[in-house]
Amino acid sequence: MIKTVETAENWGAEPWRKPTLGEDDIELFSEHGRVLRRGDDKHGIDYRSHWFVLAQSRFGGLSLLVKHGGGQRRVHLGYEEEHLVDSLKELDSNHRYLMLYMIYSVHATAKQQGIDQTAQKYQKAFLEGRLKKRRRNNRYHAVIMAELTQESPDANDAVAKAEGQAEIEQKRRASYDYTA
Repeated sequence: MIKTVETAENWGAEPWRKPTLGEDDIELFSEHGRVLRRGDDKHGIDYRSHWFVLAQSRFGGLSLLVKHGGGQRRVHLGYEEEHLVDSLKELDSNHRYLMLYMIYSVHATAKQQGIDQTAQKYQKAFLEGRLKKRRRNNRYHAVIMAELTQESPDANDAVAKAEGQAEIEQKRRASYDYTA
């Protein structure tokens, strides 16, 4: 059983802490931060830093709005609102808060993992010399060249041919006398 700890200074429910809804948002659920305890635990866990609002956009799907010390965030949850809203209606306020907190936590963790994996991919390509810069439509783009593997001899041949052509081009450019 999860219970809310009542304190004399039960901050976390002040109106200024609530996330700001957009013009087209309709509020479905609003759960302010609280201190929750499980069973006989006297102190509990302090969740007062996060306020969650589940909002339905008039022209889009569901969004989870979160406001905490780092600012306000919006997590788009897609268009399957009936299932999620029906499930959240069945929960009491404390369990609904924890469910929204878990959705936000999973989103934040997955986002950070994607950022880390992309950074590792670019770092590895840079260290291996496979990161190339291209200019297209007056914009620079980073291109990661194919990784050389033993399983793909065609790719190795194509890369060797391109390297050979680049070497010939370098020799041709070096043969010009740019000093006048």
